[in-house]
Amino acid sequence: MPEDEMSEMPEPQIVQKNLWLSLFALAALFPAILLLMVSARWAESASLYLILWVLAVSDWHTYRLPNVWNAILVISGLILHYLSDPASFSYYYIGAIAGFGSLALLSIAYYYVRGRHGLGMGDAKFMAGSGAWVGWPVLPQVFLLASCAALIFAMIQKLRGQSVTMQSRLPFGPFLCLSTWLVWVFMHQNLF
Repeated sequence: MPEDEMSEMPEPQIVQKNLWLSLFALAALFPAILLLMVSARWAESASLYLILWVLAVSDWHTYRLPNVWNAILVISGLILHYLSDPASFSYYYIGAIAGFGSLALLSIAYYYVRGRHGLGMGDAKFMAGSGAWVGWPVLPQVFLLASCAALIFAMIQKLRGQSVTMQSRLPFGPFLCLSTWLVWVFMHQNLF
């Protein structure tokens, strides 16, 4: 919800809405956590989940993906894969570069076509972190799932009677976080 619409809401209604959104997101991702708890990679999964949770909540409320948390995402993913499987480290290193590069180029192209910013560099930095965790071969799935989830969310908002236009602000980070988490879960359940 854009900041100007939130400023028109009474304070208790804002807090209640944010609380329900946070609880819903946590409940929606909880089964995936349980799935990974039984796997051998539960510690890495829990770490990734917590980092993604902080990034998603931050972007949802502020329309910003903090640099420090994006850096933690990138560095932790690269360290994890360097220490656990040095032979395939290049998949994740290339994933970080490709993740950043693809969204940075998309952001620049959007700016030149539309004359305004559509994606922030925080999204590009996030995709570097996503690539560091899941590797370059599945980055298209991460972006596709995030885009579909954002479109579904926008359609639901429209069906609920809220104004959704080409100028509406929508934080993309929570959808990138969700899709990164789903790809991570599916990768470790041998579904990708």
